[in-house]
Amino acid sequence: MIGTNKLFATWKNQESLAQSLTLAGAAVEAAARTEGLFELSVCPSMTALASVARECVDKVATTAQNMGWDDPRSLTGETSATDLTDLGCRYVINGDSERRRYLAETNDMIARKLRTAFAHRLAPILCLGDSLEEHRAGRSEGAVRSQLEVLLRLYQPTDGPFLIAYEPAWAIHQRKRSGMYTAGSSRPAGLHPLRHHRRARGRPRGRHNTALRRQRDRRQHRRLPHPTRH
Repeated sequence: MIGTNKLFATWKNQESLAQSLTLAGAAVEAAARTEGLFELSVCPSMTALASVARECVDKVATTAQNMGWDDPRSLTGETSATDLTDLGCRYVINGDSERRRYLAETNDMIARKLRTAFAHRLAPILCLGDSLEEHRAGRSEGAVRSQLEVLLRLYQPTDGPFLIAYEPAWAIHQRKRSGMYTAGSSRPAGLHPLRHHRRARGRPRGRHNTALRRQRDRRQHRRLPHPTRH
């Protein structure tokens, strides 16, 4: 269902197992009422993932918040891609701004996780975003481009689908409002390389649905002025 609109609900590590199951039950009910409008997926904490997956099986997709990369050595505390596929996960979040910011997750680590996700037929959700410092210094486009290039350098036509989510860290962590206008200003630098890459690979246009493209389409549909025209 990569070509459909999507709604992902993540509660980070904020809910208990009981609360996670309650939210999962509400998601199942919501999915039944909105069938055909979009695909709904829940992203519980790792400790609740197995129970939530059983609650949502065949009704709501499950997404893992993180995943370890394939490594012949033991990675204590990590969850393997095999574990996630055994649980029926369809997606896995990669490069979340909090893991980049607080856990020092690097582009190299993210690239390893992307390769692992593709190898196990999991659809990665690559998170792109700029920090407050980059935003203030006018370096947002370069930051988003460098994060996107991690994917472009390794992606092959035989790899499965992926999704891209733009999360401006300067708006999330600093509790500032980004709005559709300002957040959208980083889009061209981030998405143009992706568009050219897909065409060079011979992939059909519109194959990968992203939250960023949907924002663009909504703005064009409403015929709102471009941010620079204010």
